[in-house]
Amino acid sequence: SVSFDWDQFSDGNAGNDFVLQNYNGKNDPTGGQGLTALLATQSTWTDVPTSGFAFSYGGGTGRCPSLVKDAEGAEFDGNNDIAWMRLNDPNTLAVTWSGITIDEADVAFNTRFSWSNNGDPYDIETVALHEFGHVAGLGHSLVVGSNMEAHIAGVRRTLTGDDVAGLQTKYGTDSGDPPPDPTFGSISGTAIDNGTGDPIDQAEVS
Repeated sequence: SVSFDWDQFSDGNAGNDFVLQNYNGKNDPTGGQGLTALLATQSTWTDVPTSGFAFSYGGGTGRCPSLVKDAEGAEFDGNNDIAWMRLNDPNTLAVTWSGITIDEADVAFNTRFSWSNNGDPYDIETVALHEFGHVAGLGHSLVVGSNMEAHIAGVRRTLTGDDVAGLQTKYGTDSGDPPPDPTFGSISGTAIDNGTGDPIDQAEVS
C-alpha cells in the first residue's frame, strides 16, 4: 500500500496537529460497540509518546465515506469518515482509501462479516488498529506480528515496536524514549573454512 504524510503536522501550527474523523454508525452489526472500539483505537495511535501524531473524534455523521470505491460517486469531500458498508470484495474485512496530494482518508468496515468487540469472530478494534495505521499514513509492513502486516492474525490491540517506529519516522518528536521493543534482530557467528575447519579471519556475511 502507498504511504503518505498529513501536511498539518509540519505546517508550524500546533493548533491543527490532529486528524479529525467522523463516524457513521448506521449498519453497525454490533449494536453500538463500533464507536467504543474506534475511540479506543484512536487513543492507541495518539498516545505514542515519541510521535506528534494525533486523532480527534469529530462526532457522528450520516455521510458515506466518499473515497471508498464501493461508495456511489467516489470523490474527495474534505472529510475523514468511517462507516459500515457491504463491500464488493467478499474477502476484505475493511478498507482505507486516501489521497496522495490531497489529505483525506476514509475507512469502511465490511458488513459481509460478523463483528464483535470481544474478539469473536472478527474483532473491530484489531482491524481498526490496522486501518487507522493506514489513515496515519503507514503502508504495510513485512515484519511478522506487526499490526501493519498485510494479514490479520488473532486479536491485537496494542502497537508493536515496528508500528511505533513507523509512526515516529513520520511524525517523531524529540521527547520521550525510543520506541519500545523495536522489532530488529542481529546475527552473529563464526565463518569456518570447509577445508581446514579453522575460523576465517575478518569474514563478512551479507
